[in-house]
Amino acid sequence: MFRFDETDPRLLLIHTGNEEAEASDFAAVARHWTARIAAGQPFGVVMVSEPHEHHHDEDHGREQEAVITAIINDFRRDQRERNNQLCHGYVNVISPELVREHAPDNPGAWEAHRAGTERFAAYAFGVRGHVVASLAEATAWLDEQASLPPLPLDDLGADGAGAPAQVGLFYGSTTGVTKYIAEQIAREWNAAGLPPVALVNIVKVKHLADLLAFDHLILGIPTWNIGQLQDDWETRFHQLDQLDFSGTRVALFGIGDQVNYAENFQDALGMLASRLGERGAILAGQWPGDDYEFAASLALRDGRLAGLAIDEVNQPELTAERIAGWVAQVAAEWQLAPAAVQA
Repeated sequence: MFRFDETDPRLLLIHTGNEEAEASDFAAVARHWTARIAAGQPFGVVMVSEPHEHHHDEDHGREQEAVITAIINDFRRDQRERNNQLCHGYVNVISPELVREHAPDNPGAWEAHRAGTERFAAYAFGVRGHVVASLAEATAWLDEQASLPPLPLDDLGADGAGAPAQVGLFYGSTTGVTKYIAEQIAREWNAAGLPPVALVNIVKVKHLADLLAFDHLILGIPTWNIGQLQDDWETRFHQLDQLDFSGTRVALFGIGDQVNYAENFQDALGMLASRLGERGAILAGQWPGDDYEFAASLALRDGRLAGLAIDEVNQPELTAERIAGWVAQVAAEWQLAPAAVQA
C-alpha cells in the first residue's frame, strides 16, 4: 500500500512500499493529488519507487492495469489544466540499479526511463517531469521548477499554423507516446516537403465528422491492455458508423508491445482499419509484419499489418527508420509530391 507524507505543505510525497501496487493505490494518489489542487496552494509531487516483489498472476495484473489506465485518463481530462497552474512538477525517485534490474538487456534503461517520465508528466499532468536517484535531488529539482512558468498546454489542441493543411493527422494518446510518434511523423512529413499537415489530438474532436474535412488522413491509435482501443478513440468509435469515408484516403499507424502483449499486438490498429474499410475508406500504408515477433494481431492480413507498427517498449531504436520509410511509402501511394516538385 502506498504511503503518503504531506507534512510539508509544499510537497505531496508518495512512497510505493515493498508490495506490488494495486489500482487502489493509484486511486488514492488521484484523491490526494486532486485535494492538493483543490486547496489552491502551489506544490510538487514526488513518487519514491521502492523495491517490491512481483506477483505472477498475469490476468489480475492486466485487470489492474486497465483500471490504472482509466484513473490516469480521468485525471488527464479532469485535472490537467488546473494542475498545470499549481503543481511545480512530478519527479520519480528510483535507483538506477532498480531500473536496470527490470531491463537487464537495455544499457540505456535509466535514460529511457527519464525521457519517458518527462514525456508522460507533460502529457498526463501538464507539468515538467524528472527522474532522480535520491529524495534530496528530488526536492532540490522541485525548488528549481517553482521559479519557472507553467508549461504551455496547446499540445492537446491542433497544430495547423502556416499554410492551410491538406492532410489531417489525428491521434489518440493516453501517456503521450502516441503523441510523440505523431509529432515524429509530422516532422518527417514536413521535412520531405509534402503538403501541409494538421496535427490534432482526437480528445479535442467532439465528432469524428471533422475528419471528413480532409481528403487525406493519417490516424494514430495505441493498443491498450488486452487488445483494447485507446479510450479517447473508444468514446468516439461509434460515431464512425454514421460517417461515409468513400473516397477518403487513410493511412494508419499504431503503438503496441509485441513481447508482453504478443497475443494482441496492434489489435486497436486492426479494429480501426476494419471499421474505416466498412465505411468506404481507401486504406494505404500497410506495413510488413515479418519485422516483428508476435503471436496474433487483428491488424495482420496476408502478412502485412494495417499500418505502421511502432513498438517503443522493445524496439525504440527502429522507430525513426520505420517512420521515414512509412512516410515515403504513404506519399508514393497517395501520389503526393514535395511542394517544390509540384510547383
